[in-house]
Amino acid sequence: MLRKIILTVGALSVSVLFSCSNGGGSVSTSEPAPVYGTAQLGNLAEASVEIYELTDNGSPVLKWTETTSSGETLDEIGKFNTHAGEMEDEKYYIIKITGGQDWDTDDNGLIDSLPTDNKGTIRLIASGKNIKSTENLKVTMISEIIYEKVAKYIKYDYSKENLAQKIDDAVEQVVEDTNGDGQVDIYDVITFDPVKHKPKLKGIYKREFVNIVSVIHSGKDAFSAVKASLNIGSLDIESYAVALSDFMTIACIASGTSGLQIVDISTPSSPTILSTLVPTTNGIYLVTLSPDGKIAYVTEGTTDKQLEIIDISNPNNPQILSSAPYDTPGSITYMKVSEINGKLYAFIADYDGGLQILNVSDPNNISTVGSLPSTDVSNTVGLTMSKNKDKLFIVSGTSLYIVDISDLANPSIIGYVDTPGTAKSVVLSYDEQTAYIADYSEGIQIIDLSDLSNPTIVHNIPITQTAEYVFISPDKTKLYVEDSLLRLHVFQIDNPKNPVALGYIPLTAILYQNGIAFSKDGTKMYTASGITGFKILDITEISNPAVIGYIHMSFNSTGMALSPDETKIYITPLMGGAEIGLSAIDVTDPTNPYIISSKGFGGYIYSIVLSESGNTAYVPSGGISGLYILDITDPNNISIRGFFGATSYVTGVSLSPDETKAYITTNTSTSTLQIVDITDPTNPSAISSIDLFAPASKVITSKDGSTIYVITELFSGDSKLWILDVLSPDAPYTIGSLNIAGKVNSIALSNDGTKIYLANNDNGLKIVDITDPTTPYVLSSIDTDGTANHLVCSKNGIRVYIADGDGGLQIINVSNSLVPFIEKSIYFPDYVNLVAVPEDETKAYIFTKHGELLVVGLDLIE
Repeated sequence: MLRKIILTVGALSVSVLFSCSNGGGSVSTSEPAPVYGTAQLGNLAEASVEIYELTDNGSPVLKWTETTSSGETLDEIGKFNTHAGEMEDEKYYIIKITGGQDWDTDDNGLIDSLPTDNKGTIRLIASGKNIKSTENLKVTMISEIIYEKVAKYIKYDYSKENLAQKIDDAVEQVVEDTNGDGQVDIYDVITFDPVKHKPKLKGIYKREFVNIVSVIHSGKDAFSAVKASLNIGSLDIESYAVALSDFMTIACIASGTSGLQIVDISTPSSPTILSTLVPTTNGIYLVTLSPDGKIAYVTEGTTDKQLEIIDISNPNNPQILSSAPYDTPGSITYMKVSEINGKLYAFIADYDGGLQILNVSDPNNISTVGSLPSTDVSNTVGLTMSKNKDKLFIVSGTSLYIVDISDLANPSIIGYVDTPGTAKSVVLSYDEQTAYIADYSEGIQIIDLSDLSNPTIVHNIPITQTAEYVFISPDKTKLYVEDSLLRLHVFQIDNPKNPVALGYIPLTAILYQNGIAFSKDGTKMYTASGITGFKILDITEISNPAVIGYIHMSFNSTGMALSPDETKIYITPLMGGAEIGLSAIDVTDPTNPYIISSKGFGGYIYSIVLSESGNTAYVPSGGISGLYILDITDPNNISIRGFFGATSYVTGVSLSPDETKAYITTNTSTSTLQIVDITDPTNPSAISSIDLFAPASKVITSKDGSTIYVITELFSGDSKLWILDVLSPDAPYTIGSLNIAGKVNSIALSNDGTKIYLANNDNGLKIVDITDPTTPYVLSSIDTDGTANHLVCSKNGIRVYIADGDGGLQIINVSNSLVPFIEKSIYFPDYVNLVAVPEDETKAYIFTKHGELLVVGLDLIE
């Protein structure tokens, strides 16, 4: 096949054959000679190139357009004029390349016999100075990954200095030094060659390279292929604690009655057991290593734990060094071994034995050097040490104690602070001015250590259920908090006293204090996950970079509504109570949502509908069967305006257009739809009801108010759509119905009123034609990656947004109802239950199974 060559040698022929524009004028012969870059997903021919300049507020302004070259060889394909000579050094530019044909799809350096159509986009963001630095600039899937990671900072927190730092941070996570200058920075991105430099990619990006290219070809964002917290390796062994050698090639695992397991982790995808040592039938449940990684210190037993010392300098043949286990006064819960003045010391949280300081330099002559008895520090469970090794920070009972250990024989308490909960573990910030305490039922306590004699609590982070343990990344920029629901919450702590929630990592078992270890670069996490095994996770990406705001709630929910002015989100807990029945959240600043107030009332809460004015909320309740009518005019003072008592659980509600009637569904086999007069919201009254012969769960109203659409749950596990005429509210009757295979979790009406959209559980999206309401039928359907739990339709009717469980947020284009297609998929670590979208579709608000409200930027990478 002959391919037309657009790029030829010589500036003159290039300027003629390339399509260029600059403010609508022609290219002047006085302009700088063109400097060419390459669009290399593989090499993209005939792709559209747009080059934007960022203004001082981060707004992009289109400066130049180009088309990439075709050619007979890969060296000729994909070239475009970067306009580098016309750029300003200090300004930032976005080079956006869309479409085209990929002539090296697998990036093997060989031209393909036939091209692959590219429906997607790859971008590069860099300063003019960066772009001018090379005559071999490349726009690749890696530059797209970097762009997607920093896009939110362009829109919501733009400054040149901040953007430069965020780009550097992103590059560090993605790629190694590719240009050989000894540094990892933006220059490694703009010179990244997918053919030559794939081995230089880090972790998840190396493993998912092919998938990333594939999803870009399909028109999706690169991060559609980058799932957070990927399990990359595991061993099916009991594991209760893990410690890593300095070289990160060996993991020592406390494996219960299976003893001490020494594992080669040099290839994370296939960890291998090198040796096993079973020194006791009591089991090994805790392990830590000497500073040089050659000696392991383990505890035997589950209650009255004793210390054993093992030589692991030859990991294939570990040897017990101590002649007998050393018995401390209490039960060892945590220990750290450190070298001080040429000797090795073990600092032990000994529970009812308080603090014990042991000289372990001679394994056969272990001796107690100093201690603090339990009368001073009762129930000691955790500790950490200052960098200069002269202080310990101990959590004991309900307190944090600061202990001076400059004289090891005479440790002394120099300060303490009581916590409101039960202190279980502690870590320090990089500057040691802040301590973070897992305080069990009271979440995370943040302690100011600027005055060690008087540490003070300055902030609290609530954690759902209980905060079990707290960990910190090797560079001390991230805080990890384990809760009792098997989640590891992650916080950015660049500002130590103001952690920013990033998301969380799902776990398979409770991890203990020594149950987590990190790789030096912080991209991998090694977990001792009890009977569920030893696991290696890639934690390069904790959450999708499209998340621009985050707030943690303390409940699961099945009801969420966006206020008409789009400044507030109202969320109902699945289980209401005295404290929480409806929470109002301010989303005026989408990067910083916060709880305005919560109103408590009882019962299971199934959904919420707001009045057109946004001043009234209608909330169906289960446990206290009925419909709450709430005054939310002042979200700081939510009050109950009225209540309608029903005969059974109320599961759904919809309003007539004039808001004089409420249609409520009930969870009974009879009278499953009730029509309620709400003309006087303080005194709602029954108008009529209709039997739909099965529990009803969802209801919506037509735009003219003449018809309502109800979903009932059949005993077979399937569902049924009912279409009811309610023109005469005192005498509703059935017009038509349609059986639906599977469960229907959510229902919405198309803008033109001719179609119903159904979130059909494991079956994705179903579109039902209701043009003739007497004979509705399934017009089309499309499966999704996860479980379709909830959906909303965009105001313009073009898209349906689905909260898709493990499938994240699925955005489906329904402009052609016969052929709906997935336009975008955005994945998250947690299971997605609910979604709300403002009219301009620039954001989505999603609520997850474990109580996170995420604000997702939908326009960040357009």
